[in-house]
Amino acid sequence: MCVLLKWMLDVFRMATLLGGCVVKNNSGDISMVVCKKESIATDPCIAEALGAGWCLQLARDQGLQKLEIQIDALVVADCISGKSSNSNLDPIIVDCVELLKHFCFSFCLLY
Repeated sequence: MCVLLKWMLDVFRMATLLGGCVVKNNSGDISMVVCKKESIATDPCIAEALGAGWCLQLARDQGLQKLEIQIDALVVADCISGKSSNSNLDPIIVDCVELLKHFCFSFCLLY
């Protein structure tokens, strides 16, 4: 399975997070799309980290075991993979790392 993480911050009001998670099977066919909206004011890096955690929780709840994670937030990807740290993201990153223990996974950074 391939999990595409996409989480966006509503820049017009800076108070609404809009995000989605796309799950594709091994053939590349979309098997599930889930969207989420939360009223919360935060910065874009925290929003990306929250989105990553939400998608990982969703993948675990669906019983997925093997993931290719596609993400476009370099700071979040680097923190999750242990290449860097960011004290503002640490509590969320810790949760993401714990969730990743349930999967065999690889990262793909989108530009």
